[in-house]
Amino acid sequence: EHRLREAVDNLAAMEIDAHACVCDVSEPHSVAQFADFAWDQCGRVDVVLNNAGISVPHRPVVDLPFDELHKVFGVNFFGVWYGAAIFGKRLIAQGTPAAIYNLGSENAFFSSVPNSTAYMASKHAVLGLTEGLRREMPEFITVGLVVPGFVSSEMHQPKMRSLGMDTDQFVALAMKQIRAGEPYVVSHAYN
Repeated sequence: EHRLREAVDNLAAMEIDAHACVCDVSEPHSVAQFADFAWDQCGRVDVVLNNAGISVPHRPVVDLPFDELHKVFGVNFFGVWYGAAIFGKRLIAQGTPAAIYNLGSENAFFSSVPNSTAYMASKHAVLGLTEGLRREMPEFITVGLVVPGFVSSEMHQPKMRSLGMDTDQFVALAMKQIRAGEPYVVSHAYN
């Protein structure tokens, strides 16, 4: 929540009208409330970026507790599914050009980090969801997959963050491609 407030304050300083709403993407009712909030505040939605993601402790499949597996899929896959389904239905009814972009990972295509199978599998699932959604949505709704390499974010320990691409640099590269309607938004390779 503090990061949302910070983002709204930064955007307001640039004279951009911004609003924040706390949402638990792993809960469909929370995503539906967020959609209500978005339409109430703005009257319409043009772009949905299903961006929430978490990692779990690096452990082999045989040692990862099932509750940790469910947690990573709850956010990384089901959170994306709920966002795509709930916002997608409303975008169809809205009837205007719009876009849904799901945050994947280079790990949607291969496993690059040992003992990270749960994270990698969740990102493979997002790839499959995005490909299917692209074929199911009407032509006036663009569907794409954001496929970053390693980006410096709060998802990683401070020591590891310095190895990733700067977040603002990543966003600048990604936004150009999203504006162009690219089906795959690729910033860089890390692994």
